Amino acid sequence: MPLTLRPFRNGDPPALVRLWNAAGLGRGAVQGLTIDVFDHLVLAQQHFDPRGLILAVESAGEQNAAPRRETPRRHERTLGFALTGLLPARPGTEERIGAIDAVLVHPDARGRGLGRQLMEAAVDSLRQRGASRIVAGGGPAESPFLVGLYGGSAPAGFLDSDPAAKPFAEACGFRERGRTVILQRPTDLRERAGFQVLAARRHAALRTAPPSASDRWWATRYGRLDTLRFELAARGRDAGDGPAIAGVTLVGLDLYGPAWNRRAVGLRDLQAGPGGGPPHLHALVLETTRRLREEAVDLLEIHADAADAEALALLARIGFTPIDHGTRFELGEG
Repeated sequence: MPLTLRPFRNGDPPALVRLWNAAGLGRGAVQGLTIDVFDHLVLAQQHFDPRGLILAVESAGEQNAAPRRETPRRHERTLGFALTGLLPARPGTEERIGAIDAVLVHPDARGRGLGRQLMEAAVDSLRQRGASRIVAGGGPAESPFLVGLYGGSAPAGFLDSDPAAKPFAEACGFRERGRTVILQRPTDLRERAGFQVLAARRHAALRTAPPSASDRWWATRYGRLDTLRFELAARGRDAGDGPAIAGVTLVGLDLYGPAWNRRAVGLRDLQAGPGGGPPHLHALVLETTRRLREEAVDLLEIHADAADAEALALLARIGFTPIDHGTRFELGEG
């Protein structure tokens, strides 16, 4: 049956969700995705452009088998899709970066070159919309649509637990530009804290704060998830108003419950403030763990750049263990 590449239409979400759930994307992808969630996290985004969601459909009752791009026909079967978007222009530059969030092909249709056709169509679509650089498997600030759907607490590139993704990107001419380590820690893990961490806990108190939404790009993606910020502040009369010694943003991961069979929370933007350091970050995570354990959360997840040895060493001391890795890509020249 003939194959057609075409842009998104309003009647496509049921087929797209079925394809996502059938694709076998591994532990780092939401399983049992529903139309409502897909609509909320992808289609309802202000930056969604139907031209950036390209479907590969097979149409019954036609004789010409050559792939084409044309208006949809009835009795279609969706075999794959590519999801792309443009990133906001960076301050002081007019450069537009195009991002390829996903290229999915139904398991029954693999081995026919369909993935490459979709990738080529995705690149063409981004070029036509003004992209001068193209990335794939973007990090936390570079994924237009997969926040909350793929990667866990944040997009982290194409995951090793999604085994077809990395070789496919490399075969399509993308080069590696960074690696992310995904780490997890059970909340019932025995605490390991030295003297400096214990002192930091004694002299600081945990408080809640609104999430630190730095701009509209952050708010429109992470703002669609359950988020909260915990901070450590010096104990005393002015603790509620003083600067934070350390802070971390919590991201709800309930959508991953069916895949992980655990109630999980992601940790993002773990940062020290004025007067803070590694012991305060360690103390903050331990206090956060205690608070979340009381709320029946039994798993924490956090990401770190694979090249950041200092951050990885701190997370290991706190009790986090690597469970996956992600690779970020950029399209090579030529």
